[in-house]
Amino acid sequence: MPPCSTEQGAADVVVVGCGAAGFTAALAAHERGASVMMLEKAEQVGGTTRKAGVWIWIPNNPLLRDSGLSDPKPAALRYMARLARPHVYDAESTHLGLPSDEFRLIETFYDEACDAMELLVRMRALQPHHRPDIPDYYAELAEDETPYGRVVMPRPRSSPTGGTGFEFVEDLERAVRSRGIAVRTGCRAVRLVMENGRAVGVVADERGQERIFRARGGVVFASGGFTHNRELMLRSFAAPLLHGAAAPSNEGDFVSIAGAVGARLANMGCAWMAPIQLEQALTPEQARTNASITEVHGDSAIIVNREGRRVVNEKAMYNDLTQAFFEWDGAYGGYPNARLFLIYDHATARFYGDNSSGNPILPVDVEARHILKAPTLTKLAAALDERLMALGVASGGIRLAEGFGAELERTVERFNSYARTGSDPEFHRGEKAIERFFSGPARPGNDRHPTMYPFESTGPYYAMILAPGTLDTKGGPVIDCAARVISSDGDPIPGLYAAGNCVASPSGQAYWAGGATVGLAITFGRIAGLGAAAAAAGASLGGTF
Repeated sequence: MPPCSTEQGAADVVVVGCGAAGFTAALAAHERGASVMMLEKAEQVGGTTRKAGVWIWIPNNPLLRDSGLSDPKPAALRYMARLARPHVYDAESTHLGLPSDEFRLIETFYDEACDAMELLVRMRALQPHHRPDIPDYYAELAEDETPYGRVVMPRPRSSPTGGTGFEFVEDLERAVRSRGIAVRTGCRAVRLVMENGRAVGVVADERGQERIFRARGGVVFASGGFTHNRELMLRSFAAPLLHGAAAPSNEGDFVSIAGAVGARLANMGCAWMAPIQLEQALTPEQARTNASITEVHGDSAIIVNREGRRVVNEKAMYNDLTQAFFEWDGAYGGYPNARLFLIYDHATARFYGDNSSGNPILPVDVEARHILKAPTLTKLAAALDERLMALGVASGGIRLAEGFGAELERTVERFNSYARTGSDPEFHRGEKAIERFFSGPARPGNDRHPTMYPFESTGPYYAMILAPGTLDTKGGPVIDCAARVISSDGDPIPGLYAAGNCVASPSGQAYWAGGATVGLAITFGRIAGLGAAAAAAGASLGGTF
C-alpha cells in the first residue's frame, strides 16, 4: 500500500455504493449476522435510485399471486430471453438460445426476486404497493403470458400512485442506520486490496485522504454505471449517446477497478436509454440529471427530424423511442436524426403541462429557455434553426434542411388527418398498452384516439430539441448467479461481488418493463450481501442463498 494510506478498521462486508443494490446487499449481510460498512462516493446517499420513479419489477411476486394472477416460470423466462437476445432466441432450445451463463442469470432473477422484496419488507425498508394496472413494456408479445401485475412500488406518501425514489432511499437508509451499519459519504473507492488473488478490502479517497477498508468476507460493488464518464461513453457506444439521468457520481469507477484485477467485461454498449431535453441537459448538474423524457404526455404533439418529418411513434416506450436517433444514413454520412424536435400546440401545454418527472411538457405559465415558442409553425422553424446555430458542437452537427418549415406544416396537416380518423397508419401510435398508460387520459371531447388530437389552427406553438441519452448504462464486469465477479479466464474472483448498473446486466439489451432496473438491483444486491456474509462466516455458498 502507498505510505499515505491509513487503515480504517475492518468489517465482514464492505459495500461500495448506497443505492438500491448497495442498501439491499448491506441489509442482507447484516441479517445473516455479518458486520457491514458502506462507502458512498457522493455527499448524499441514494445514487440514481434517489431520483428515480421507483417501480420495482418482481416476477411472480406474492401480491400478484394474491390478486389471482399467475406467473409461471417457463413463460416468464421466455419473455425475458426473447427480449434480451431476440436475434438468437429459440423457444425450443434448453437455454432458449441464450448462452448458458446468461440464461442462468435471468433464471436466478426469477427465482430470487421475491426473496429480495421480502427481505426489504422484513427490514421495514419497503412497504410494497401493488400496481396491477401497469403493463409490461412488451405486453402484446405472445411470450408475455403475465403482462400485468409484476410491478410493485413503495407505499404511497407524497403521491397517490406510489412512493418516490427519495422516499424509498429514506426508508432504505433508515433501515440500515437503525441496525448500526456505518455509512461513510464522500468516500470514493479507487482500487481493491488483493491478497493471494482474493479481494480483502478496498482503498478509498475520503475527502482527499486515502483510507483502507478491510473486508473479512468480501467487497460488494454497487456503484452505478458510467453515464457521466464521457471518455468511457465515447469508447463504448458507436451511436451518439449523451449523458442522462443517472446520479452525477456514476462515472464507471468499477470498470477500471475490476479491470485492474482481471475482471471480464460485457454489455459495454448497452444502456437503459431515454431521450433527453438537450438544452436542459447542458445546464448545471442538478438540471442536467433531470432532463430525461420517460413519458411524452399529450395528444397534439409530434417528434420530427431535420427535414420536418415524423420518424418515430412518439408514444413508444422511452428506450425504444431513443433508437430513432441512431439511424445511419450512408448518403448523409452520419446520423441525421442525432437531434430530433418535439413540436406541440398551446392546448397540449394547457391540458398536459405539469412538473412531473419525465414529462417534457411544462405548464403554459412556466418559462424555460429550452422551450421555444412562436405564433406560427414557420416562425417556430426559424427559431429552431437559430437555436441550433447557437448551440455549436452541442447541435450534433445537425442543421434544419431547406424547406423544413413547409414540410413541418405538411406533417402537421397529415397528423391532423390521422387524429380525425383515430388511426396512425405510419407509426401505429397508441396501439400498445404502455403507450396509452404513459400518454395520460384523453382530453375532454377526444373520443377518437386517446393519444392523438388535431393541432390547433392558430398558435402559439412550442418546440424543444431532443437528443439520445441514458437513465444509466448497464455494462461492466460479468457476474455469476452468486453475484461473484468473473475473471477473464471464467473463474470467480474470490471476495469480489457486485450488483446493479455497475455490472453487465442480466437483461442484456432488453428493457422488460418499468422497474426492471431496480428489480435486478435488489435481487442481485441481496445475493451479493448473502454471499459475502457467508464467506465471512467461513460457510460454503453451495448454490443457495
